[in-house]
Amino acid sequence: MRLIASFLIVMAASVGHAAAEDLEIGGQKLAVTGFGISKSTSGRLVNVLADDPLAQAQKTIKGVYIPAGTRLAFLDRSYRDKGRMWNLVSTEDGILAYVRAGVNGRGAQYWTQDQIGNFFAAGADQIAVVQAPQTIKTDKYGAISLTASEIYRVDPEAPQDNGQVPLVLDRSKLGDAWSANETIFVPEQMVALLSAETFRNAGDLEQPFTEYDPAREVLSAVDTALQAKTLPDAAALRRRVQDFLTSRFITSKSCESEISFSLDAGAEAALGLSGLLSPVEAKLKLTGSIAGATKYAKGEEFDIVRVRQADNPYIYEIKTSSNRPDCASAPKSRITVAGTDGVRGEINEANLEEAGFGEKTQGSPVYTCRAEFFALRDILANKAFLPQTISTFVVANLAEFRGASDPSTCAANK
Repeated sequence: MRLIASFLIVMAASVGHAAAEDLEIGGQKLAVTGFGISKSTSGRLVNVLADDPLAQAQKTIKGVYIPAGTRLAFLDRSYRDKGRMWNLVSTEDGILAYVRAGVNGRGAQYWTQDQIGNFFAAGADQIAVVQAPQTIKTDKYGAISLTASEIYRVDPEAPQDNGQVPLVLDRSKLGDAWSANETIFVPEQMVALLSAETFRNAGDLEQPFTEYDPAREVLSAVDTALQAKTLPDAAALRRRVQDFLTSRFITSKSCESEISFSLDAGAEAALGLSGLLSPVEAKLKLTGSIAGATKYAKGEEFDIVRVRQADNPYIYEIKTSSNRPDCASAPKSRITVAGTDGVRGEINEANLEEAGFGEKTQGSPVYTCRAEFFALRDILANKAFLPQTISTFVVANLAEFRGASDPSTCAANK
């Protein structure tokens, strides 16, 4: 059984212009050493569902795309691989990943706190980070190409409406061709906007996701109840309860297996098990009686992960499943995300094809570039209206990224 990797952010004293925090990962307390903004890049994902996330993180090269403009909190943990330093970060979407540091000031996968600070020191109230390349027609300079990860000041005097953001073209972009600044307008979905206040305020960065184990929570209550009683068969009773909880809050089932369970009458009589279950079932928003037998039939196969963030009341159940009555045909998986906030979304063959991922997509979704990352996340965030945080978590952990060397170009165009 996977152990819960517990996370806790504890606010501490302020350091400079950024709040200092401690982040506890798998029992290890790490200090937040600074903040930055990612470029359009890939990182190495930390599996928060692993027994020891930090120990196993250095053994994996599972990639994850990190969009330009994503705020990062840097933690005091890094390692060297093939001469390159990789720094541990927590992103604004609650993802933990290692990102590549620079060498002699070049090659870093992020803009540092000092680099971002230079824009605000120059008088900018708001900056925009380009998330995808685009070409803009200007009055003075003709067609200008904006590159992903570039930073521009937002013109505070120009109107920001109709879904357009006013950016200032200045000497830093135009070089020797510059004669005067010009304001251009770009679609708001093409940039990430940050103000001086939001950059300095680390308190609103989302806390990392962690696994939520309802069976463990109920079993803890069972242990407390057993300690208060003198029962000759306490050990055997606990084992029966644990078996029941494993089925009640099932996390995995193979196609060939059949699983059935019902409330243990002995445990109900001795411990009032249904009463111990109630708080957790209410937390998960589960309904229906478990007095009768429940059965998972042959042909169903699935894996379930339940996750949450500290200080967030909502729990999300992520289910990867397929239905193959003969257990012989190739699986056609779908990913269902259901939150206790009542929001639900699904990634399946039909909406993957609609999003441009080709016909008959099977197994875990695969994305190879920035555009495919956004298309995949939008299935959950923009069409199902799930929060961006859980949508990002699902794509990062359940999809496969195959574009780490060049996330700007999709596989079909490489």
